[in-house]
Amino acid sequence: MPLPDLESLTPSLDTATVTLLGDTIAYAADGATFANIKVFADLSEQQRDYGMTAATVQEMSFEMRVVDAPVRPGDTVRIMIPKIPGKVYHPRNVGLTEGGTFWHFGLKEVRIA
Repeated sequence: MPLPDLESLTPSLDTATVTLLGDTIAYAADGATFANIKVFADLSEQQRDYGMTAATVQEMSFEMRVVDAPVRPGDTVRIMIPKIPGKVYHPRNVGLTEGGTFWHFGLKEVRIA
C-alpha cells in the first residue's frame, strides 16, 4: 500500500489546523448574509512615522481557505471580527498563498454613514 503524499493530505490538514487554531469571523459573500467561518488572523498594529507626527495603524491580514470562499473575495464582501466589535470591513489586496489553498488579504474599514 503506497504512502499518501503531502499534496493528497493538504485538504484534511488545512481543515484540521484552521478548525483548531483559527479565529472566527463573520463573512458575508453577498455583503448582507453573514456566516461564521474560521481563518488565520493577524490583528497586529504598526507605528507609522509621518515626520512631525506619528500614528498607530491597524495592519490586519487574514488567510481564509479557498474552499470556504471559492470566488475571490471582492469589494462587495463584508467581514466582521468579534474581537473588534461594531466595525465592518471589506477585503483588500486579495491573493492566493503559495500553496494555492488559502486566500491572503488585508482589510479596509467600511464607513457606514
